[in-house]
Amino acid sequence: MMPYSAIIVEGTAERIIMQRLLQANYLIISNTELLGRKILHTRNAKLFAKQYLSHSFEEKVQLYRILDSKKEVFKLPKAYEQKVQVINVLTTPEIEMLLICSEGLLSTFKQINGKKPSNFMKDKLHLNVKTTTFNEHYWSADKIVKAVIDYHRTSATKNEFGIYNLLRPDVIKLVQRSIK
Repeated sequence: MMPYSAIIVEGTAERIIMQRLLQANYLIISNTELLGRKILHTRNAKLFAKQYLSHSFEEKVQLYRILDSKKEVFKLPKAYEQKVQVINVLTTPEIEMLLICSEGLLSTFKQINGKKPSNFMKDKLHLNVKTTTFNEHYWSADKIVKAVIDYHRTSATKNEFGIYNLLRPDVIKLVQRSIK
């Protein structure tokens, strides 16, 4: 029996980034494993359970929540708690940190205290970096992987489970070789 997974994202950038990685087959999760065969935006646990967990599963569903806050609550109804393993994939402080890494602006950003990454990039690029149009045109799967590796290497908190941990190890090695 094939394992089932779900990916829930909180915003446009997260959705596009995860779609690009999924389409390129760069994730440890394949499209055929996904509930609904797509990345989900359902952040309400009860609604998620009602829409996607009413089937019988032989194994636990792996639910990857792509979010920037450790504090966001996702409480499944009791009947579904044993059916799902919830894995929070943190993009702390926010997904736009990947854009900062991709543009080579990490050291500049770190010198500015208190500015949100999205506002910093909006000021630098003079674009709304949260729009679908911007993200669809900007991100390729390889560009994402390079930014994720750079962020993981320089900024990720120890023991933080992030997008890096969802990448296939062979993809990481391949991209790391191309960076050197």
